[in-house]
Amino acid sequence: MDELETLLKSAQAGHRDAREELIKRFRPLVIKTASSLSGKYIDAARDDELSIGMLAVNQAIDTFKSEGGTSFFNYAEIVIKRRLIDYYRKEQRQKKAIPFSSLGGEGPDENDNVINLIEHRQALDEFQKEQESKERRDEIISYTKRLKDYGIQFADLVKNAPKHEDARLRALEVARLVA
Repeated sequence: MDELETLLKSAQAGHRDAREELIKRFRPLVIKTASSLSGKYIDAARDDELSIGMLAVNQAIDTFKSEGGTSFFNYAEIVIKRRLIDYYRKEQRQKKAIPFSSLGGEGPDENDNVINLIEHRQALDEFQKEQESKERRDEIISYTKRLKDYGIQFADLVKNAPKHEDARLRALEVARLVA
């Protein structure tokens, strides 16, 4: 058993120092993942992403099961990404809420407010589309890595998947029963 596995088992057993050391070791992964998802440099002093990522590592320690066939590193990375994506979605929803006071105005500023509102909404919509595209791309990469562990490629899935909807539904039912 390597040092990381020992730390993980110790942290899962309730040893606080082991948990803190493990979280500290995963800080570079948190920064890299957050930076990659956000497309910006992560400043630990002012960006929430670092805290959210560290909490995700803590959650990964609590929920990781070694019988799953994946490494803790990969599992933690997935948990970090999901927590950050949830955070970005929440932020986007909050940004869409526009204060009522900004909608009204008097005089020449009223047109400026409407134009700014439209530009703001368009920018948010475009950003959301980009984020969704990035999430899909990351999800495909993640699935590709998981499939690779089993010697499978996406092309194999397409080639061997049932062509008719009723056959696909039956295959899903069987998979659920087996799992």
